[in-house]
Amino acid sequence: MNDILFRDTLLNMLLGMVGATTILLLAVVVVLKTTDESAPSPGNLAITACWPEGQIDIDLWAQAPGDPKPVGFSNRGSKTLNLLRDDLGTSNDLMPVNCENVFSRGLPDGEYVMNLHYYKGKQTPVTVTVEIRVGDTGGNSQKSIEKTVSLVSEGQEITVVRFKLRGGKIDPASVNHVYYPLRAAK
Repeated sequence: MNDILFRDTLLNMLLGMVGATTILLLAVVVVLKTTDESAPSPGNLAITACWPEGQIDIDLWAQAPGDPKPVGFSNRGSKTLNLLRDDLGTSNDLMPVNCENVFSRGLPDGEYVMNLHYYKGKQTPVTVTVEIRVGDTGGNSQKSIEKTVSLVSEGQEITVVRFKLRGGKIDPASVNHVYYPLRAAK
């Protein structure tokens, strides 16, 4: 009986060590693959819009060159951009922070447009901070544009910023906030 118990215990220990070694080797391979500097970063452009706590629903809308439809709550993805989350304020949300994020997969040359739409809320004005980071394919990003704007009424849509990218860099002469409708665009 003791021989069987000893063999079972020894076999279980051996299987456990082989399994742990296999998992460790797989983890090392995954880390080596993810730190390969030749792999392009999936989020070359990051847009974040944040506003105060409360039952305030602000929608971030963005359009990249070549995308036929802008990205926002009703169209979460395009060829270039993806809306990460549609933040509804405190509705169905345990976190007090209100933010929406849009990320890109690549940096095609051309004009980019970022709008905010005051979807719903009783607070006016609402101050929204928008931060745009443009990065290279190595994943290095810098804060390129930061704007703080006020939305004064439900239903209002404003263009926070429009700019052109050339070779992965913002053309400073192209930066403006001339209104270009995205939410209402057909």
